[in-house]
Amino acid sequence: MRQSFGISGVVLAILGLSLAPPLNLFLLWGALILCTLAALAAGRMLPATTVAAATIELGFLSPLTLEMLLARSNAGLALVTALALLAPIAAIVLNAAGKLGCAVRPPETYADVFERGW
Repeated sequence: MRQSFGISGVVLAILGLSLAPPLNLFLLWGALILCTLAALAAGRMLPATTVAAATIELGFLSPLTLEMLLARSNAGLALVTALALLAPIAAIVLNAAGKLGCAVRPPETYADVFERGW
């Protein structure tokens, strides 16, 4: 499940390169939401790749989108974009620290099962 969310997030981020500025922003938000779900499911590599691709796309490859986000009248868009960029990173860090409870745990041995009982 985490692989499918991560791969679809990367694909959406790559597809966002070919669209006009308002549309690529919404596509990047969708990609970042998908990679946040992948990070919550204990994925790390694909969500980090999606965040890096989205940051590069917003900062360097689409200057019109960057100008649109930095305009004073679009402070809400900039806030949502910043939160969308930070959410996967926060999910990766919290999941790696074991704070979310959905991190990958080592398999139980038979001795552990017999000690605590069925």
